[in-house]
Amino acid sequence: MAKYVVRIGDQWMPRLQPMECVIDLAHSQEKSEFLDMYTLAAAKFVIGTCSGPHVIPHCFGIPVLHTNSVIFRTLWCTENIRIPILYKDNSGELIPFDSLIKRKNYTSANRNVLMQNGMIPVNNSEDDICNGVEEMFNRQSNSILKNEEYNILQQKWAKVSNGQ
Repeated sequence: MAKYVVRIGDQWMPRLQPMECVIDLAHSQEKSEFLDMYTLAAAKFVIGTCSGPHVIPHCFGIPVLHTNSVIFRTLWCTENIRIPILYKDNSGELIPFDSLIKRKNYTSANRNVLMQNGMIPVNNSEDDICNGVEEMFNRQSNSILKNEEYNILQQKWAKVSNGQ
């Protein structure tokens, strides 16, 4: 059975090239606010960023794959997956998380503010997002194996995100 991607948005977004199993609702004649809401409520999961209707799927119990997730700026629900945006310093080195959270304005979504504070955002790669989509499908089919390493990583993340 084919899986479809339905892209919502507005007329200012660039048009997508025609692709099999992809509906560009943002540029459809049928586009409406109701259809956007229905799409978010009826989806298996939603792929989104912190700039968009990423909160709406939660109202319907729909999990979200947050891409380019700004730390601590998205809803924290166990069903969701976050692929955090990474940051490099002015020398091009990745900034470790424990160092990042000590910096001024590290939760800003404003690229200029980040760069003024020595943080250069590194967007998620296509592979990062594809891996997130695959994990979301695996979670929904209950085929993800939560091994000891996975559990340890989740426990570490819970401590960091709770400020411990």
